[in-house]
Amino acid sequence: MYHLMDALVEHPMPEGFFVRKFRKGEEAVWIEINKCGIFGPDAGMEGWESMVVKMNGLVPERDILFATLADDIPVATLTAYIRDDGVGVIHMVSALESVRGRGIGKALLAIGMKKLRAAMPPPPFTQLLTDDWRLPAIKVYLDAGFHPVNVSEDMPDRWRKVCAALGIHGVEMLDTGGKGTGILM
Repeated sequence: MYHLMDALVEHPMPEGFFVRKFRKGEEAVWIEINKCGIFGPDAGMEGWESMVVKMNGLVPERDILFATLADDIPVATLTAYIRDDGVGVIHMVSALESVRGRGIGKALLAIGMKKLRAAMPPPPFTQLLTDDWRLPAIKVYLDAGFHPVNVSEDMPDRWRKVCAALGIHGVEMLDTGGKGTGILM
């Protein structure tokens, strides 16, 4: 999915939740949160290595955000970084089951997008990768202004199914250059 950074959606952090950056030594906490929907239950440091350490341009202490409760223990995470080629990336968005459905992901996404817009060279452009089955997350991304991207022959049909499952219509699909290719019905 691509966001052209033309209009950012504001969403406040729900009452009782706070935002802070990752601190060195919190790798295991980040892994545990990402076991809730992204990693499998047996994930370990290999997930950190492949999804953080090996990412071009990602600096954990600068780019990984945590949502916490008043006790400062992270309950959700989102990574927002700029690759060396200038493309913004929203990455590894996850929350513990116990705090889902409260708008934390929407708030973290709004904060991450604002961070990227302030730091990106023009023309600003942000991407994220997701899976077809992550319907609640996809709805959040669409509501925030992200567009499906036609990266393969089967993509329009896949997105039509996603949109039908979400009960939404009129979503504009983009090509890999960020140009509109038509509206999905």
